[in-house]
Amino acid sequence: MADVDPNQQTGYQQFAYQQQPQQQPQQPYQGQPVYQQPYQPAPVPGMALSGAQKAAWFFIGMFVGIAGILVASMANMDKPYRSDCTKWAAIGCFFWLVVMCLFMFGGCTAALFSAGYDMY
Repeated sequence: MADVDPNQQTGYQQFAYQQQPQQQPQQPYQGQPVYQQPYQPAPVPGMALSGAQKAAWFFIGMFVGIAGILVASMANMDKPYRSDCTKWAAIGCFFWLVVMCLFMFGGCTAALFSAGYDMY
């Protein structure tokens, strides 16, 4: 056998006896800010108007006028979508008013500029 010095350590023993790094004491967890989305409840059937209902209230407002807006508001007193019904009826009413104003403006303009040309 070869001469082995008993004081000499093998590679594994050298590794095992190396001083292990001291672990730093852990800092108390301070928490990171959590950025959450605002709470939005899941849609429940009957809580919102469908496209057909919006169109219906639009046409009611357009053909009935201000009375249609009142009907939309009164017919849905205790419903969560009351403001949507009233809004679509009002949009329909104001759409009709804008269209009528454009027709009156166009008719007046045509009458103004065509006066005297087709008198015969």
